[in-house]
Amino acid sequence: MNSKPLVTVTVLCYNFEKYIDDCLSSIVRQITDFPFLVIVGDDCSTDGSRKIIEKYAMQYPELIKTVFLEKNVGAKKNIETLVSLCESDYIAHCDGDDYFYPDKLQRQVNALQENPGCSMVFHKVELVDEAGESVGYKGNRSQKKISAIEDLVMHSNYITHSSKMYRRSSIPQPGFSMYSCARALDYLWNIESASSGNVVYIDQALGAYRKHNQGVDSAPIENHWRNFYGNHRALEKAKKCGVNKDIMDIGYANMYLMFARRYAKARRYKSARKLIVKSYRHRYIGGRQILYCILLRSPRTLELVSAIRSKVLTMLG
Repeated sequence: MNSKPLVTVTVLCYNFEKYIDDCLSSIVRQITDFPFLVIVGDDCSTDGSRKIIEKYAMQYPELIKTVFLEKNVGAKKNIETLVSLCESDYIAHCDGDDYFYPDKLQRQVNALQENPGCSMVFHKVELVDEAGESVGYKGNRSQKKISAIEDLVMHSNYITHSSKMYRRSSIPQPGFSMYSCARALDYLWNIESASSGNVVYIDQALGAYRKHNQGVDSAPIENHWRNFYGNHRALEKAKKCGVNKDIMDIGYANMYLMFARRYAKARRYKSARKLIVKSYRHRYIGGRQILYCILLRSPRTLELVSAIRSKVLTMLG
């Protein structure tokens, strides 16, 4: 590569032998009018991931750089390492089980250049299963084309990791709490970036997010305490950035409600009850809190309602 890349794409991989080829293939096929670099961090995979990554690095030596960790350090340390190596103006991410559509990078660079007051841009993602078949879409919970840090506080983290691109200057020094896990550090990172500018949303699927039993979303409930404290730390960061108390209370109420639902789904009803009470004490945010308070008194009814909801969502596609 003869010129400095405008964008660096970091790729996290751990035992993604089934998916990493799709991921890297989609990135090297990006159609852009600017130079970009790909840094792949393999977290000591025990399957054939490293061999596939090495094949791409040999085929595209000027485009793909590799970091092969000799022991498993986890997603948090892996991404901290990769971002510390980025020297480009813009940074994008792609988890090794996700993939991009051909014009993703160009569309996002255009958006950042057309909106100098914005620090980050993200897009709708297509949800796919292990075989790459579409199972739906994930969009923008704030429903705004241009949102702010306050929206990220009120609606929790609605930005998919592999969908975002941001200015490197908006993350002055990466580093996260020992309590952070993969999803929680993502929220803190987004809050950090949004504290220096607005966030642009592209209402078009420019990439795919793969849902499977090895993904972050499938983590056992025992691991969610890290996610909880990571989310809490992200909100504390927003408070330090000057977000007002009313919005912070809505953010905390939503966070406690979200984790109450997760613990209820895992049949940890005692923990769920405590969380829903904390949610209500911070702020009344609508009938969902009251409904969960009622349903948690009768776990069997809650399970029935959840089952019906899942069937309806499946029928709707």
